[in-house]
Amino acid sequence: MKNPALHEDAFTGIEAAIIFIAFIVVASVFTYIMLGTGFFTTQVSQKVVNAEVQGAASKVLVVGDIYGMASDTSRGIDTVQFGVTISSGRTPFDLRGGQMIISTEGLLESLKYTSGQANPGEWNFSGTKNNNGVLTSNEIWTIYARPTDVIPAGTPFTLEVKPPGGASFSIRRTVPQGLDSINILY
Repeated sequence: MKNPALHEDAFTGIEAAIIFIAFIVVASVFTYIMLGTGFFTTQVSQKVVNAEVQGAASKVLVVGDIYGMASDTSRGIDTVQFGVTISSGRTPFDLRGGQMIISTEGLLESLKYTSGQANPGEWNFSGTKNNNGVLTSNEIWTIYARPTDVIPAGTPFTLEVKPPGGASFSIRRTVPQGLDSINILY
């Protein structure tokens, strides 16, 4: 006659083997999922880093002084004028698709591009070679930005330029106390 204790020990060993195999399968699936997630995260991180490196260097550089024009010197400046060029090694681009935002303590305004003369609330440019809208190397544009209201004397302001596909940059200046019709802003 067979010993029932041996039969029971064998059955417990098979149960233990099945449970052990199940743990190995679950651990393998979990490892596969974790590796897949890690590879996916790495690829996404690489894309983000590459996009940031492309946009890190601003396409636009400010050239020369920044001027504030005042039609009525008793009220403040009504136009900000500055020159821009494309940074070295950058491909030509159309700045007309960009955005300009001017802000003071009491004003936050997005200026709209216009191809004609800039009216209050608009901005435009004039180029050195052509006015086709595409800023190329060795070309300097003069940009005219006009807020809807004048910026009074002694008021600090920020003009943020957001070129299409590039890093934005800010121009921070203060309107001088004694105004002339053309003022260099510091």
